[in-house]
Amino acid sequence: TTEQIEPIKFDSVKRKNSDKATQSEVSQLRSVNGSLGWIARQCRGDLAYSTSKSQSAITEAKVEDLKEANDIVKTAKADSGFKLRFLGGAFDWKDAVMVTITDASFAQENVPGPRGTKGHRSQKARINALADPKIMYSDQAACHCLSYASVTDKRVCSSTLQAEAHAMITGTNQGDRLRGIIQDCKEPMDLANWEEESARGMRHLWITDCASLSEHLRNPKDEKLENTRLSIDVQALKQLIWTNLDGEQGDELPKLEESRNIVKWVDTSAMAADPLTKKMKCEKLKEVFNGKLDLRATPESMLTKLRKRKLRRSKSQLSLIHISEPTRPERISYA
Repeated sequence: TTEQIEPIKFDSVKRKNSDKATQSEVSQLRSVNGSLGWIARQCRGDLAYSTSKSQSAITEAKVEDLKEANDIVKTAKADSGFKLRFLGGAFDWKDAVMVTITDASFAQENVPGPRGTKGHRSQKARINALADPKIMYSDQAACHCLSYASVTDKRVCSSTLQAEAHAMITGTNQGDRLRGIIQDCKEPMDLANWEEESARGMRHLWITDCASLSEHLRNPKDEKLENTRLSIDVQALKQLIWTNLDGEQGDELPKLEESRNIVKWVDTSAMAADPLTKKMKCEKLKEVFNGKLDLRATPESMLTKLRKRKLRRSKSQLSLIHISEPTRPERISYA
């Protein structure tokens, strides 16, 4: 299907990027995006963000949008043999855990509307996978990618924390549904109480690169945020994190072996869902698609953070060195 997609035919020599596309070109763009969208949903998650952005430009398509669509087709064809891999015997089906990876960009997207383009929208992304339970205690494990998505948040987010929280709600809800389906395959459940039974049978690991969100969810104090709607969203997530296998909530965060849902922070360089929110390289994402979940930060990222830490220390030391005695004011003589 990828190799059969034909690029959009249009004259770009005497036209500016800001010129509007003709009706024929818009029709071609719609057809190309339809094919790219199907491919992205099946196995090409590296095309999900670019395709989502191209689809949102159909209503008010310009020459630059036609060029961007052709670039996506070129990228797709360059790696048309890419496959999702499910390695046999990678881990035990009975002991597997559900892993949900979520990420979001902040106020970088524009979406078309009846009254013109609407800006300041955030892109949210999720990856749901089955993984070896050792990922709960380490940073590497085998996994099977089950589902992924990249969509524009319909609500305008006023902060990065809000965008990340919306992405986590979407991703963990999907993870809970998949967990329920898998648990029902193992042993039929009471459908009226499926959330409770599936949570007891399979643990759910939430992965985020938003340190503030992770800290809010782990904080024993129920501090209200200034944004009431965001505060409710965070408290709803927090309630799930603080519930143990027996369905009880205590004053302390449940131990790892007694938790239904666990939130884990990772460095941005280890965030596999990052390419689903912006245009960038997809090494970590493709690792997950190939059955490998690696949550370790890259050496480059660790070196950069080490340099920043040293720079902050040197600045604080310099500020202490330059403290001196106050100078006396000069004596003024009056004639």
